[in-house]
Amino acid sequence: MTLRAKCACGQRLKVPDSAAGTRVRCPKCGTLLQLPGAPATVPDVEALKDIQKGRKTGRRPLSPRQIKRRRQQRQTMVLLVVLLLALVAVVVYVFKT
Repeated sequence: MTLRAKCACGQRLKVPDSAAGTRVRCPKCGTLLQLPGAPATVPDVEALKDIQKGRKTGRRPLSPRQIKRRRQQRQTMVLLVVLLLALVAVVVYVFKT
């Protein structure tokens, strides 16, 4: 037999009876659903807020300083790739002529 559950997004789920009382993630929207069966445990409110906001649990949000640093690193990498491509184009041009 299978358990049936319906997510708030409208997705219908079929899961085996062995999953009764556990939580499953909706394949459509990613929301955690508590399946009926064994008594549910007390949910971690902060983890649920993180899940609803789309954040992965177990990670702290980045500080503004970290965001700025990653953006600068990304810009530096893009610049290096562009320069490398320009160097390759020059070398190909020189050896071609």
